[in-house]
Amino acid sequence: MNYFNYFQLPIKFNIKKKYLSKKYYSLQKKYHPDFYINCSKKKQKKILKKSIYINKSYETLKNPIKRIKYILKLKGYDLENTNNQNNLNQSFLKKQYKYFKKLEKINISKKKINKKNKFYKKIKNNYKKYFNKIKEQIIKKCWKKTFLEFQKIIFLKKIIKKLKKKM
Repeated sequence: MNYFNYFQLPIKFNIKKKYLSKKYYSLQKKYHPDFYINCSKKKQKKILKKSIYINKSYETLKNPIKRIKYILKLKGYDLENTNNQNNLNQSFLKKQYKYFKKLEKINISKKKINKKNKFYKKIKNNYKKYFNKIKEQIIKKCWKKTFLEFQKIIFLKKIIKKLKKKM
């Protein structure tokens, strides 16, 4: 059973967070290990596994990036699988190279705050643009395109993280 089924949700990007939270607390009430302390060790172990699965499912579904990654995995696109990697088109690979070069220059010139901020805004805008494309692709069920856009998001997220450290 996948996380969406467990929470009685369709496999899609947009989910109602309120429903997700209610369902999570309902499941935790039913399967929390503390309610089974007087049961057999076998039953306690089974409930503990279920509780861990509920927590992992909830953490995945409430986080948009983890949710996209999970949907892609369900559709056969696993980022950890090296066969699926490096499918990015040449223009984005060139963009990656430019971003890294720019990031290196920012390292050298610590006093150029305006350049850092401008670069940061550009990256954030691209991140949002690709994120919106992903939402559209999931609705259209275009999994290959979703996967390619998601790889871009992961890359931009790394750049954002490195930029934040330098700011």
